[in-house]
This record gives sequence, C-alpha cells and structure tokens, in this order.
Amino acid sequence: MTRLLKPANAGDLEILIEPDLDLYKGDRIAILSSSYAEGASDDRMVKDYNYKTGLLKLEVSLLYYHWGQKVSTAKEYNGVDMRSEVLILSRSIKIQG
Repeated sequence: MTRLLKPANAGDLEILIEPDLDLYKGDRIAILSSSYAEGASDDRMVKDYNYKTGLLKLEVSLLYYHWGQKVSTAKEYNGVDMRSEVLILSRSIKIQG
C-alpha cells in the first residue's frame, strides 16, 4: 500500500505515488476513495511506472477525483492520514506461523 502524493482528477492517466515500489506494466492497482462516496474508487491496470520519480501511468483514465499531497495529514487530523490509499492488487503476501 502507498498513498497519492498529489491530487488526481477524473480523466487523469497519470498519478504520483511513492518511488521505488515493486510495480510493473500489467499490475493491477486500486485507488481508494478520499470522499464520503463509498463507491468512488478506481481499479486500474499499470501502463508504466517510473521507480525513480513515482510517476505511474494508467491504461485507462480515472473516473473519480482522489486527493493527495506529499506529506501526511496525521498531525492535522488527530492521527488520520487523509490522502487516498493506493493498493497493489497484483501481489499477495502469505504469512505462516
């Protein structure tokens, strides 16, 4: 999981996330809602990812607005980071005890 580092508008084909992640062309991601609209999330495929800058290009443009900024909002919102979460759905982790 990562967070958006700048706002992403409906219609955008690029988003900015943390650099140096394990993302490749064809990976599936989800950008979760940053509003009260519970269905305002986007499920997209990665077209390209620059691991040095964090610029991620999408196969299909976004349907919804997603809020982001470079620094966490936890100090302003009683420990809650309000930036949209970006989930990497193509990877799974198995933990065995």
